[in-house]
Amino acid sequence: MFSTHRRAAVVAWLGVGLCVSLAGCRKEPPAEPNKPAVPKIPVRKPEKKREAPAIPATKPGVSKDRTPGVSPPAGAIKPTPKPGPPPTSAPRPAGVDAGDAADAPVFFPRSKAVADWMKDEPIRTALAGASGELLGTKARAVTEPYRVKQVATCTYKRSEKERQQTARVLLVQTHGTEDAYGIFTVQATGTLSKGPGLLTRTDAKGGQVTIHAWKGRCYLQLTSGTSDDSASAQACKALVDKMTFLMPDEPLPELVEALPQAGLIPGQHWLIRDWGSLGGPGVTGLKIPKGQQIAKLLRLSKDCQMVIATYRIEGAARPHLVWVVRYDTPAQARQAHNGYQGYLDEGTDRWSSSTMLYAPNKQYLLGTWTAEEESFGQVLRKLESNLP
Repeated sequence: MFSTHRRAAVVAWLGVGLCVSLAGCRKEPPAEPNKPAVPKIPVRKPEKKREAPAIPATKPGVSKDRTPGVSPPAGAIKPTPKPGPPPTSAPRPAGVDAGDAADAPVFFPRSKAVADWMKDEPIRTALAGASGELLGTKARAVTEPYRVKQVATCTYKRSEKERQQTARVLLVQTHGTEDAYGIFTVQATGTLSKGPGLLTRTDAKGGQVTIHAWKGRCYLQLTSGTSDDSASAQACKALVDKMTFLMPDEPLPELVEALPQAGLIPGQHWLIRDWGSLGGPGVTGLKIPKGQQIAKLLRLSKDCQMVIATYRIEGAARPHLVWVVRYDTPAQARQAHNGYQGYLDEGTDRWSSSTMLYAPNKQYLLGTWTAEEESFGQVLRKLESNLP
């Protein structure tokens, strides 16, 4: 049993421990014998959380999740870019180039590609069957018998010394060289010029210049009002030169190559597939049998080629007219010969008396409408020997 004094001491110690606990004080446990006392660990107040440094604004062109020169960590989620204006290409030249037809030929230069010429109207195109609006009524009637692939038009304008000059360009692309060449022969007027694989004719009168050009499978016509000065004409020529430079060249049609050159009047031969093409402005003054009767006798069609040539023969009273037709087969040439010769045997008009036919040579049929002059020049014999 505890004594009264000892019981009082225990109670006192318990009270002291309770006070210490309530005051939040920690007391070291009593040290064990022969061991150093465990040092008291001071109670530290919780530290204040440091704020994250502000992220500087990202420079244009640098992503927020990537530092220049440092690759983003694997698996990092890239932020979705904000929509912006679409990328723009280099500025287009002034003019109306953006309005060109999708199938526009590459031969038309863009605005300001040639001197000061600007497109005033965009390139318009049409296939052969729908080209009447671009060609016009007369040109369509002349061009229709040929094998046309596409027709295109464009208008250019230039300014010089407070004056404006407008040029309308017409381009006819064909399926064969002989078609483009034929259109050139029946449409072109004016002074003839020759270049490598290129023929041009320039007709300048009445304040207007018209330049016709043939190269390969292309026929080109430029028409412009001028001030009758060399600068305006040279500007038109520069535009034509640019377009024809881009065109592939091809040799002359074989029927044209076969024409004897001695006595041949420059610019006075025509390649046709039908009689209707002889109504073109380039055939003005040619005296030949009228009407479609001869075309029917010769069985002309888009599958045929006919070349009519004019020769100046010494001692002859008039120009000498000879012609040659190429058919698909020798049988077609014989049929045409027999039909035409039968007509001549019964004919009484002056053309019948002046017409002479050669016997068919393979798929070729040759003849003349000035038989009297043939005795002077013997052009048909030379032409026949030149044929393939």
